[in-house]
Amino acid sequence: MDAFGFFDTEGEDEAVLREAARVLTVGGRLAMKVVNGGLVLDSFRETEREECDGVVISISNTLTDDRLA
Repeated sequence: MDAFGFFDTEGEDEAVLREAARVLTVGGRLAMKVVNGGLVLDSFRETEREECDGVVISISNTLTDDRLA
């Protein structure tokens, strides 16, 4: 997919991810081209915390490169 991240709203991005999750089979994969990959890698954090409406959310991120396997 080449247009992800260029939609008008984050809600549209989320809708694309929800639909991808819905149609992928168990163990299926989604490939995405990342134009600004360097920026993504430079700003990657394994853990994040956000607050939304008084609720603290802990986020755990993973980044894998299957080419190294």
